[in-house]
Amino acid sequence: MDKQIQIIIIAALLVLSCGLASAHRIHVSTQIGEISVKSWIGGGSPVKEGDVKVYMITEGVEELYLEGTTDLNGEFGFPPKIGVKEYRIVVEPTDLPGHKAETILNMTQLQSCESGEGMPTYLGVISGLGYLAGLAGLSSMWIYRKKQKK
Repeated sequence: MDKQIQIIIIAALLVLSCGLASAHRIHVSTQIGEISVKSWIGGGSPVKEGDVKVYMITEGVEELYLEGTTDLNGEFGFPPKIGVKEYRIVVEPTDLPGHKAETILNMTQLQSCESGEGMPTYLGVISGLGYLAGLAGLSSMWIYRKKQKK
């Protein structure tokens, strides 16, 4: 009977550890200088020749600053306009209609707020393995205590 309980616990752990796939998640990161935009699809593939629109935000009003396309590495660069402290950057891959990512770049804080959801794939894998190890430890402890009572 103990063997059956162990198999049930392992099967339950495997079912609970399954997550949602995000094959078409799009990410955007930025660098300051010439503002460099790098975009990629979940899994690390660059958004090649994706449409990019950059909007200037001044006093809460957005105005289209420029448009362009990413290169084969998913990168796009543009010079910042003097006096503009905030930009909204939108990237849409041409080969995945309906998908897009956008980010707000605040030049005064020198950090961007990514609008994509979730965590990078490698962090999801690591946290999932940690979760499984913790559950395996708890189930082992439960089985050991059950045997001690007999």
